[in-house]
Amino acid sequence: MLIPFAISCLVLMAPPAVTEDENIVMDPQIARSRIEQSLDPETEPDQRLEMLIEVTERCEDPDLFAAASFNLGTLYLGLIEQHPERYSDAVNAFRSADKRGISMPIRVRARYNLGHTHHAMAKDLAADMTTEAMPDIEQMLAALKSQVSMLQSSAGAFRSVMELDPKDRQAASNTERVRTQIKQLQDQIEAIEEMIEQQKQEQREQQEQQQKQQQEQADKLKELAEQQQSEAEETKSSPPKDDEEQEKQKTDQEELCTETESTQEDINQQNNAEKTQPVMDKIEEAKEAQEKAQQAMDEGDQKEAGEQQEKAAQSLKEAADAMQQLADESKEQGKGEQGDQGDQQGDAGKPEDQESKEQQESAKNEESADSDQIDEIAKQLLDKERRERESREAYKASGRPTKVKKDW
Repeated sequence: MLIPFAISCLVLMAPPAVTEDENIVMDPQIARSRIEQSLDPETEPDQRLEMLIEVTERCEDPDLFAAASFNLGTLYLGLIEQHPERYSDAVNAFRSADKRGISMPIRVRARYNLGHTHHAMAKDLAADMTTEAMPDIEQMLAALKSQVSMLQSSAGAFRSVMELDPKDRQAASNTERVRTQIKQLQDQIEAIEEMIEQQKQEQREQQEQQQKQQQEQADKLKELAEQQQSEAEETKSSPPKDDEEQEKQKTDQEELCTETESTQEDINQQNNAEKTQPVMDKIEEAKEAQEKAQQAMDEGDQKEAGEQQEKAAQSLKEAADAMQQLADESKEQGKGEQGDQGDQQGDAGKPEDQESKEQQESAKNEESADSDQIDEIAKQLLDKERRERESREAYKASGRPTKVKKDW
């Protein structure tokens, strides 16, 4: 429970008048007066801050300094809602009160409030952990680890109370409660890390499968180009002598057309349309030439048929080269990502505008997958936060945390 504290030796009557000089050490009587004034409900918050800060800057009396620091930290906590950055000021104030204080009650209260402050920081961070604020799973993981670090500081502060008073049951209860929360978060972190590693492994496997398919498709296009060139040479050098040979020539060309169409469908289904557009354009050119070759065969124009077959062969070869380039890029990208896992310096120094379109598209897909996968995790965390909110508010207000089973 965060309660403004004034040392018991403070008198409630006005102290004797003492001449004050801002350039010299503050007289203890003036320090007492400043502390009492800061506790007056009618004193404005800004004036309270000024009075207490002045005491901490100019007073050398250990317990008066500690009392002012303690009350200053408590005052900072009251400003957190409007000024979240005051958390660090509160932490520093309570630490100063503990470090410089001689009176045991002041040091005990300072350590208590230091524990409460770190716990409140962790609570506020948990409240900010939404899919809108943290759409990336790595970002959420980092936030969970930060929350654990804050809770560890909270548990350490409560534990340190027992160094001053080993019989303090409330400090022991606070410590075990926070440590239980830490254990729960560490379990969640472990689960998320396992999920991230599994996701990366699946991405590697998918990339390897894609590279394998692209290589097979490039090889198939090369094979079709060679077959089409062979047909063209045969058509130009050895025209069919009879109807039977002519029918065989047409059948062979029809089979090539069918295989070209099938390969085109496979490429279209298994790859990103934008990346394979150059390949598809060349296949369309090949199909158009194949169709003209068939028409020439039907008309008995073997010369034209051979020329169109050669055009189709050339277009298929260019399609194969473009597909091979995609397969090589996927292979290199996979090697680069594996290297980054051991050494994150693979892309250091590269301008952002050199990032390939394929990498940009992959990043977009990963972000979408991350967002989908953390939805359930975020939902569980937020549900847990809502269930415990009421008990946490009571914890902050009263300083009497819910009892839990000891784990230390």
